[in-house]
Amino acid sequence: MKNIYGWSDRGYEAIRQIERSAKSGARPTVEIHATVASEDIYKGIKERIGELKHTRVFVKRGTPEYADDFLYLNPSAPFGESSFLAKPNGDVYPFSPDEIAARTLVHTACQPGYAEALNELFDLGSDEIFFHRVPQLLGQRYDAAISSFEKACVIGIRKADGKVLINPPITTIFHEGEEIIAISADENSIVYQGVKTQLTDIQARKKSASRNIAKPVHVLIEGWSEYGEDVVAELIRILPRASSIHIHFDPEKCDAQTIPARGVKAITITSGQTTGTKKYSHVIALAYRSDIGPNEADHRTIEAVKKIKAATPASQNTSFTVELFDPSKACTLELSENDCLFAIENFAAKLIAQIWHNPDLTPVLSMILSPAGPSISFEPIDSYVAPGRAYTFARIAAAAATRGDSPIGYFRAMDGVKVLINPSKATIFDTKPGDKLIVIAN
Repeated sequence: MKNIYGWSDRGYEAIRQIERSAKSGARPTVEIHATVASEDIYKGIKERIGELKHTRVFVKRGTPEYADDFLYLNPSAPFGESSFLAKPNGDVYPFSPDEIAARTLVHTACQPGYAEALNELFDLGSDEIFFHRVPQLLGQRYDAAISSFEKACVIGIRKADGKVLINPPITTIFHEGEEIIAISADENSIVYQGVKTQLTDIQARKKSASRNIAKPVHVLIEGWSEYGEDVVAELIRILPRASSIHIHFDPEKCDAQTIPARGVKAITITSGQTTGTKKYSHVIALAYRSDIGPNEADHRTIEAVKKIKAATPASQNTSFTVELFDPSKACTLELSENDCLFAIENFAAKLIAQIWHNPDLTPVLSMILSPAGPSISFEPIDSYVAPGRAYTFARIAAAAATRGDSPIGYFRAMDGVKVLINPSKATIFDTKPGDKLIVIAN
């Protein structure tokens, strides 16, 4: 049984994910303990999710008897912000879906395909992260495991004591009682097929020269909310030197004292009630959250983006990343293929659903989505193989392993499906300049 204590709008997305993850014949049960009227919750489920075919939901009043095993949703926080605590194996792991979602928004703005990759990875209806014991790997090195599974991407090891290693050194040896951490459609797809000896002598190319070119990037943040501080912090962390951030805000709709006054790492930060005169590489539109409802917030965001787009020449190739509470309202915006919608609330709810579905994933997701340590990265394909030729994903993965990276997918820059997570090792990619390998890298 799945249990929720308290209620917010994020509960709907969490239930949607449980419904999507339900296997044929399974009937997961969700029990909600909240002060919100049960008829309102049932009505919201029907309007936002539709008829539940697999999941049973019961709403009860009051506090549950055993609170430690519950997903906590804060019903008093604005716009469904949640507090969440997971206790896998009896340990407590801090996990902030709000901070992670804000940082993800930044990478979505700066890297095409990033949001698509994470949405595919964290949607319980698609490939998931599993722990799986593979006795045949006993005594083998980690890099051997990367190429040993046709339909799974290995990203780490869970030790016998429960400690998690994400993208460990390739020389790490598998010991008794350890499990691989892998991305796969289901556990039945994690089938060991042996070390491919023909791949063991593959070496990655020298680091791509294009990887080291760091031109200044100029970012406009339109709007402000409590997420803004995390957005700016992540921009400062990843932007090259001599970059700039300008924050345009309405002082009546946000706390101006939370807006950073100066930059660091040779990054300039300015703010005010005008958008400035720079040519911006990226525009990030944040929804207001103070003394304003979601509908009005979306209306203000859409109108602001329209004005900025009208004043921005197409030749500047500026990308727009727009946060909306209701993404369906974006139909009035003329978004290009470089632009992206991002619903922080929905993304945070997906993260919550992942942990709710399997609390043991808490340290895994915390590590790969944290500012420090192993993380999801889009690396130029010419860092691994010579572009302009066709390679199986198995060969590309083997090359990545020699560099100490754990490959999880492929990004096509030109045409076709942009992002593929966990492609079969037999998949052939006709590599082109601009293509990228999606990896877990240190």
